[in-house]
Amino acid sequence: MIGKIGGILAGVLAVPLAVALGLIASQRPAEMAGDDEAFFADRYEPVMSRYNDRGRYRLVEGVSHLGIVDAPETRQAIAELLDEL
Repeated sequence: MIGKIGGILAGVLAVPLAVALGLIASQRPAEMAGDDEAFFADRYEPVMSRYNDRGRYRLVEGVSHLGIVDAPETRQAIAELLDEL
C-alpha cells in the first residue's frame, strides 16, 4: 500500500519514491478526511505512521473529499495546530 501511495506522491512531485518517503518521514503531517470518495481516508494514518509517528490525523464523518476543505472541523484543527507553533 505505501508503495502505491508513495508512488503517487512521487509521481505528483516528480521525484523518486525514496525521496517522497523521506519527505513524509521528515515532516509532521496533518491530515483531515471525511467520508472520502477519492481514497480510503481511514487507511491513511496506519500507513503513514509507519514512516512518521509525529503525524496528526482526524476523520470527520459526513464530510466529502472536497467538503473537508471548508468544514468547520478543518478550521478548528488548523487553529489548534497554529496555536502549537
